[in-house]
Amino acid sequence: MHGVAPRRHVLAWLLAPAACATLACVKDKLTPIPTQDEPQGPQSTVRLGDPAMAPQLLTGFHAIEEKSWRWTKSRFSVRLGMPLLEVGENLVFVLQFSLPASLLKHTNEITVSPALNKVGLPSRTYAQEGNQRYEAAVPPQLMRQEQLTATVQVSPYATPGVLDQRELGMIVLSIGLEGRA
Repeated sequence: MHGVAPRRHVLAWLLAPAACATLACVKDKLTPIPTQDEPQGPQSTVRLGDPAMAPQLLTGFHAIEEKSWRWTKSRFSVRLGMPLLEVGENLVFVLQFSLPASLLKHTNEITVSPALNKVGLPSRTYAQEGNQRYEAAVPPQLMRQEQLTATVQVSPYATPGVLDQRELGMIVLSIGLEGRA
C-alpha cells in the first residue's frame, strides 16, 4: 500500500501539464461578454445626454445640457455602428431634435440636410418649434458597412452673438440607425 501513493502523485504530475494546456486552449477561445459599461464598437444610436457616447461624436457638438441633450453647430457628425437587423428589415436613419422658439425667431425655419458616408439623404425643412423627428431610409449600398459616419448640415443657423456666444444649429436628443419592417 505504501508503494501505491507515490504512483498516484506521479500520475497527477504527468497529467497536470496536459490539463493546464487544455484549459489554456479553451481560455484562449473564450470571448469576454462586454458589460453595459464596455460597449463593443460604436453604438447604433447615440443619446446626446450620455457622456459615455462622447467618443462617437466627431465634430460640431457643444457640451451636454440638462443631462439629456446638446446644442450643435451648423454642421455636425457622429459615428454610428450598425444595428442587428432581422430578415426583411430595412435600415432607417433617425434624428431626434428640438427647435426652440428663440432659434426660430431668428431663422424662421431650419433645413436639415443629412449624409451617411457622404451619400446624401433627402433634405427636410422644419418651421414649428418643439420636438421633431427626421427619418430617411438608408441607401442599400451602405447597409453592408460595419459603421457609418452621419454628417448633418443645418441651415440657416444662429451665428455667435445672436442667441449666445456659440454657433447654434439645433438641439439634438439622439441620432442613430434603426431597423424597420
